[in-house]
Amino acid sequence: MNPTDDDLVLYAEGVLSQERRQQLIDASKNNPDLAETLAALDASRLPFKQAFDQQAVPAVPDALKNSVRDLIKENAENNLISVRDKSTFSQWPLRFAQAACLALCIGAGYVTGITQGDNLSLVAGGDTDTAGQGANADLQVAWVQRVVDYQSLYVANTVGNVEVDLNASLRQLEKLSESSGMRTAIPDLSEAGYTFTRAQELGFDGTPLVQLVYTKEGHTPLALCFMPADGDSDQAANIAQQRGLGAVDWIVDDQRFVIVADESVEAMERLYKATQGVFSDV
Repeated sequence: MNPTDDDLVLYAEGVLSQERRQQLIDASKNNPDLAETLAALDASRLPFKQAFDQQAVPAVPDALKNSVRDLIKENAENNLISVRDKSTFSQWPLRFAQAACLALCIGAGYVTGITQGDNLSLVAGGDTDTAGQGANADLQVAWVQRVVDYQSLYVANTVGNVEVDLNASLRQLEKLSESSGMRTAIPDLSEAGYTFTRAQELGFDGTPLVQLVYTKEGHTPLALCFMPADGDSDQAANIAQQRGLGAVDWIVDDQRFVIVADESVEAMERLYKATQGVFSDV
């Protein structure tokens, strides 16, 4: 087994599949660095929120929120991505210790307010304030922003050691489709130069979310994510540039979709049409 950075993130958040978690533990028996990392991640699960729930926490000033957001973004660009490029385990405990210290310093009222119930909230960045819009648009903007934030941290090495198993991924998605009622598929995006790499189940506000990752030489990995729309009305495709990446999102037949890729608006439109065609036939 070749543990990835995402395995460690999901392990730390407690949402890694039981099978993959056991594989990590088994691999750590012969890998002292990995064993040390897992031990540090286990030790980092401190009850910060419970502690702050016992006392009144003053509102965090907007100026501080903006400063923290900028600090985390800068850290992600300068430190987090460089760690992933090096593909080392030894720096993970430090990163999580820094994150824990940040949470303790500014109070659980702000930090947990961003991340609670959202497995994609690795970075508190981006403006998701949609005051004045309907609940449907509000949720759509929020989940798309979180996917973009998550994907903006990806580099080639993030999935460079992932063992591609298309058949296993198809079986995984078939089981998820049976349990959730979602339409699932793995579109062939080879005409755009992308190769399928992996499928995984994440989550957003307690709702299952599927992430398909594709790779293309010289580009940030592409993510195709979809989740139930819970009865929200269909929404035409919306294409935009966020965090230097292209993003196209839409809602159709009670399912939300978003594609995030290092591509132009024109290329994003072609990716949207190719993907929509596949799912319309499911």
